[in-house]
Amino acid sequence: MINWLQLITLLFPLLLIVLHVWLALYIFFDAKVFRNRQGLFLDSPALWGLMTLISGIIGAAFYWLVHYSTLRKTISS
Repeated sequence: MINWLQLITLLFPLLLIVLHVWLALYIFFDAKVFRNRQGLFLDSPALWGLMTLISGIIGAAFYWLVHYSTLRKTISS
């Protein structure tokens, strides 16, 4: 019989992998749209997706910081 600790130790890595893949796909598709709309920093959705796949939440946070936060330089017209 499997106990709760063993179940958590089996499921946690799988859930982490699913989270990384989901975040990477989201960032990849968002970066493609963002590139067409405003211009993408480092101009490669695949690079942003790969970085997020490897680093997970930290990569997604960095993507948000660079592209959506108020720290981003805005072009005034």
